[in-house]
Amino acid sequence: MHEALYTLDILNIILDEAVLRHADLFHCALVCSMWRYVAVPKIWEDIRSTEALFGLLPKETLDPDYDSSEGLPRALDSDNHHRVLPSGWEEFSMRTALAKRFVLDISAVPIDQQWAIAPVVSRASAFPSLRQLVIHGPLQSEEVITVPCLSLLLLDANDRAREVASLQSIETHRTPVSDIISLLHLPRARSLQSICVTGQIANLDTLSSFIEILPSTLDVRTLRELTITRTLCASRAYGSPDRYFLTLVHLECLSVFQRLTRLEFIGVAAASMDDAEYAQCAAWWPELRVFVLQPPVPEAWYPGTCTLSAVEAFARECPSLELLCLPLLYATVPRDFSSHAQVQSSTTRRPAVTIRIVDDFLASMEVSVSTQELNPLRYTRYVEDLASYLLMLFPGLERVTHVGRTPADAGYHAPAAEGRQEDP
Repeated sequence: MHEALYTLDILNIILDEAVLRHADLFHCALVCSMWRYVAVPKIWEDIRSTEALFGLLPKETLDPDYDSSEGLPRALDSDNHHRVLPSGWEEFSMRTALAKRFVLDISAVPIDQQWAIAPVVSRASAFPSLRQLVIHGPLQSEEVITVPCLSLLLLDANDRAREVASLQSIETHRTPVSDIISLLHLPRARSLQSICVTGQIANLDTLSSFIEILPSTLDVRTLRELTITRTLCASRAYGSPDRYFLTLVHLECLSVFQRLTRLEFIGVAAASMDDAEYAQCAAWWPELRVFVLQPPVPEAWYPGTCTLSAVEAFARECPSLELLCLPLLYATVPRDFSSHAQVQSSTTRRPAVTIRIVDDFLASMEVSVSTQELNPLRYTRYVEDLASYLLMLFPGLERVTHVGRTPADAGYHAPAAEGRQEDP
């Protein structure tokens, strides 16, 4: 008996290894009953298929008293509790209780199941251990909008007597901003550490409403990472340029999150931001490791470009910087850049965290340089001087990447798009 318990402890430690993939856990579950006893709960800690989860509730054995014509459950007690539970509900609850990460795609759940399950879920506390939430598409199908949102019911702690874990991260793909805002109002989302939004954000008003809601719904002490990737086509994105450019006022809403380590706006341009305003960003978030402000179509000109002074500000204010992506306008590197850069870096603490290969220094930086008036020879010389200058600011700099036009992997559709080219 003692040996068996000891073996289970060892198996738990082994199967907790981060290097193990989902397939590895499935293989472990097939070894023997003891391994299966340990491996199966580990598998359900990461629910990657919404369809597989709801498959625990057989379609033909859903609540028999459910009146599909009326769209309402009839088997309710005096407290509006659903008396008749679908077959498989106990198994469903047990599996959701194990989940620490859940990929939610409500479109994978048949409409009749959404109708029937919502009243049951409203009195339960699903996913009490959930830490990471990944959402694809909207939170609710259009066909069932007359009943409470099943996605929010699954994530909300309706059973107040039961303690639930706080969400650490939310990642969304093609999810309407209004749905994301609804998620942020959940009590368990109060202490979020990471938010990653990817989707079509049609205008600046929508983006602004999302940014402005963050300080009032989230704990300003816990949020560390915010990434927003806008996936509109280039032609649509530039349809009304005055309406979607970010300004320092928009970014100022996030200044209360002083412990941000990652801030990325991809596919979103800055409007008329100068070096001083970029320097203000660096001062707001001294713990930054990653700062990316990448316009949707880097062309010969766009608002919000900066010079080397902005880069120097990030070197000065953000000692842990790992990746910096700025729309850097062509600027003359000082002739005495060696001594000038040394003065700048002499007051700067060296970054303590690394990226990729190099230890203890900033290791990667993306620079979008306007080179309209440079001939190839002068441009080559300029790039060499720029690289040397940046190395004086960041001694461990691994590479400088010149971004030409929008890369295909960014999700935009710029005509004759050129890829990124690394400069020596």
